[in-house]
Parts: sequence; C-alpha cells; structure tokens
Amino acid sequence: MSTLEFRAVIKFLVKDRVDLKATMDKMKSVYGNECPSDSFIKYWHREFKCGRVSIEDEPRSGRPTEIDYSNLAPKIKAAIEENRKCDLNSLALKYNVSYGVIQKIVTKDLGMRKLTTKWIPHLLSVANKQERVKCCVANLDLYNKQPNAFLKCLVTMDETWVLQSTPETRTEASEWVDDPDKVSKRPRHSQNVGKAMLCVWWDSKGILLAEWCDKGSTINGDHYRKQLDKVHEILKTKRSDRPKRKPLFLQDNARPHKAQTMKKIKDGK
Repeated sequence: MSTLEFRAVIKFLVKDRVDLKATMDKMKSVYGNECPSDSFIKYWHREFKCGRVSIEDEPRSGRPTEIDYSNLAPKIKAAIEENRKCDLNSLALKYNVSYGVIQKIVTKDLGMRKLTTKWIPHLLSVANKQERVKCCVANLDLYNKQPNAFLKCLVTMDETWVLQSTPETRTEASEWVDDPDKVSKRPRHSQNVGKAMLCVWWDSKGILLAEWCDKGSTINGDHYRKQLDKVHEILKTKRSDRPKRKPLFLQDNARPHKAQTMKKIKDGK
C-alpha cells in the first residue's frame, strides 16, 4: 500500500473514535510486515485527531530545483574579486542559494581555492618601487658599458644567525625497524640553543671576509664600519687585478647600514 492509503486508514479509524493503541494493534494485525512504523501512525493519528482533513502533504516553499549557473557564476566571481577574503556562507546568503551550490560554483566552475596570504618583510610604496627601478636601470647601464669591469667591482654582504647546535629533523631521525619498541630515543630539542651572528662579504670571485660577532651581540653601525674598512684593505691585497675604480657597494636598508657613522660612504670618503 502507498503512504496515502495508510493515512486514509488512520483517518477512518480516528473518525470511528478508535484510540491510538487500538489503531496500532489493528493495523499491525491487518498489514503485518507492511504496516508503517509506530512513529508514522502516532504522527498521523495526532494530526487527524486535532482536526486535519487532507491526507496529502502540505505545500512546501523550498528552493527552486533549477539554478541558472550561467548568470550566477559571473556574479559570484565579481563578488570574490571585490573582496577576496569573503566566506562562502555570506555569498550563499547574498544570492539566496545553499552553501553547497556556492561551493560547487567557486571550486568546480571557477576553479578557485582559498589560500593563506603570504608573509613578506614589508610592502613597498610607489616611491620605493620607483627608486629601485631607477637604481636597477643605472646599474644596467654600467654593466652594458663594461660587463667584466662591473662584475669585478661589485661587492656585497649580508648577516645571518647561526645556531650552535642544529638538531635532527623528524625525517632525519627516522629509523627502519621491525618492532616499534626498537626505535631509539632522543632528547627533546631545547628552545635555548645558543646562536651567533655571522657577517659575510663577497664579490664575483668569492668570499672576501667572514666574521663572527661576539656571543650574545649583534652588529651595529661602528662594528659595520670596522668591517667595511677591513674589506677595503682586503680588496687592495686579494683583488689587485680589479679595475682601477671605486668598488660598487651593494647593501640593504638594515639599521646598521644606515647609521650616522656610515654617512662618509655616501660622501665618497
């Protein structure tokens, strides 16, 4: 029997003033294994007892079964391009569709993924970018005039922290064993491992100077100036074959590099 037929039977028994228990017993004895569940009988017995007349399901508002993806996809793409950090729930509310529909359009139709933004040291302003382009064009002009001389005169440097003890990574510490109890033990890496700063100066031929800072100290303007004087002397002795012209010194904008003691480099002294 269909669901509507069972509802009609329950409606008849309610009209005949048969109580709930008697209705369930009657239907089980008549229909056996085909009898609907107790919850079904209880629900419709209560509905008809409260005055319900129709055995049909009441109309439901629901969402439309057909969605015009051709018009919806461009709108969603435009909304994402306007705010790339928007979430799918807000888009679903905005366009009155389900979360699943939005997810399908964004991931399948538009081929988009939500990724974490990338960390960078700092953002450059328009003026910063223009200054860098200006410097690059000037260096390119010098290189085009005398490529070999340009490379021989170029000197640069950088600083880096070096740990006194580099622990094994999880992959490096892995072992092949046939029994988990045979795996070797290793102590947990301490967060207080000492470190020291290494300053390296080099040119096109190799390293000119590698100098360690004192333990617990970092480089400052005075220290940086002393290193620069050492490199100047090294260039005289180790790079005697370089062109007779001033070195082209390339450095970043770290604080020691812009200290007041470094002003005479700009003045050519």
